[in-house]
Amino acid sequence: DPNGLRGPDGFRKDTLPVCDQLTDKVGWEAEVIFYTPELKDKIVEHVVKTADIYVHRAVPENVSADYLSMLNELVKKGVVACPGT
Repeated sequence: DPNGLRGPDGFRKDTLPVCDQLTDKVGWEAEVIFYTPELKDKIVEHVVKTADIYVHRAVPENVSADYLSMLNELVKKGVVACPGT
């Protein structure tokens, strides 16, 4: 990671702490899903079946129109967008 945002495990350094807080403080299950355009349809299907909300965690300069389209599709299918960075 040239920006130093990811740890050696491939996660943004603040992602797992966010997941832990959702689990420990709110009692929600949290799952990290890595987006790839090839898996877009499978991701949508999985998230719609298993989640009530999503927290978008992407570096702004890495966000593609296809990724934003997927997020909009999730909202249209009833998954609530939770603010994230």
